[in-house]
Amino acid sequence: MERQEGIQKLSDGFLKRYQALDFDQHKSSIMEIRQNQMVLCEALQHENSKFEQSDVLHSIELMMARTKLYHNKLVAVKKNMMEIHERTSKLKKRAIKLQQQKQKERLMAEQRREREAELERQLIAKPAKKNSSKDAA
Repeated sequence: MERQEGIQKLSDGFLKRYQALDFDQHKSSIMEIRQNQMVLCEALQHENSKFEQSDVLHSIELMMARTKLYHNKLVAVKKNMMEIHERTSKLKKRAIKLQQQKQKERLMAEQRREREAELERQLIAKPAKKNSSKDAA
């Protein structure tokens, strides 16, 4: 029996000690801490999404800057192409004009040669034709 009484006293002492701690108060504190932890987690997720969005915005800004750079390069290339086109058009016109001038010069030289040849033919002494009336007299 003493043993039984000892067990009973130990059990009562154990229960008194831990019943005095008020588990309900600790439970509510733990629930409050857990709720605060969930609020912090949500806030961190929200901040992370802001950072992700800022990274996306940064990459979009980089892409827009690159697009502007390539657009400027394209405009410069188009301008160069137009200048080259204008110069080639002028060169073609000049080449045609020079061809026409050379052709005209060749034609004039040919005409001059023909005139000189005709003049030569006219200047060459021609043998006199014998008149048959002189022979009859």
